[in-house]
Amino acid sequence: MQAKLPAACARSVEAVSPLDAGEASGGTRGGQPAVPRLKRALEEITKGRILAEQFSSVDEVRAIYETAIKIAPKQAFLYQQWAIFELNHRNGSTLKADGLAATAHKMDDRNPSIIHTQSEIDRKRANEETSLVLKQSLRRRVRDRLNDLPTGSRFTVSSRCKLLVDEVAELSRSLPDEPKPHEAQFFAEKVRDAENALARAQQDFDDDADIIQVEARLRQVLDQEDRALRALQRAWSAGPKGSGIASRITEVACEFITG
Repeated sequence: MQAKLPAACARSVEAVSPLDAGEASGGTRGGQPAVPRLKRALEEITKGRILAEQFSSVDEVRAIYETAIKIAPKQAFLYQQWAIFELNHRNGSTLKADGLAATAHKMDDRNPSIIHTQSEIDRKRANEETSLVLKQSLRRRVRDRLNDLPTGSRFTVSSRCKLLVDEVAELSRSLPDEPKPHEAQFFAEKVRDAENALARAQQDFDDDADIIQVEARLRQVLDQEDRALRALQRAWSAGPKGSGIASRITEVACEFITG
């Protein structure tokens, strides 16, 4: 059944093409503007996250987007949704997502949703990148993009938390078995930053599933890495006991020890 669904979706996309043929430039049908109806129809069919979850084949879904863009080539959301699909599908391409999101941004450069999509693509690319220089450059760009978004948006807040947890996870994997005091302290400070950001996020958005998942990921990263615990304990031992950092490290370490 699943193999037939992409073809069915493609036929659904093609079915709206007559609307675009004579009306996409502002015409009407039945007294109603055609473009909003066309846009709503395409939005329902081309949601990137849904297609990424439902279909195993990237090629068939890419064909759906190609068809949709032929129908409505000036709709930025189509390029954005395709980018979201590439970002979330297990066989998707982050480089392809980057190019598609850039096209969407050129068409609608003030759209905060598109800017947020670009920040998430950069964040994932940084996680995949092996070059430390490029990794750091991409993460700087993520922060620059997030600075252009409303600070109180749950999407902005969630992405900032994800970025901090990405950095904690990477540092945790790269820690030596016996980290030097400055390495342990730097790691502990990163953990503190992630913990504080998540605490603020959960206070502002206490029922947000995405933020809850980010917090769970941080716990998983730290619980699974013995080196992370050793680094926190070492930083606590080396740091001033009255500092906020030391007290927070103590709390985290106690969580690990008591399990």
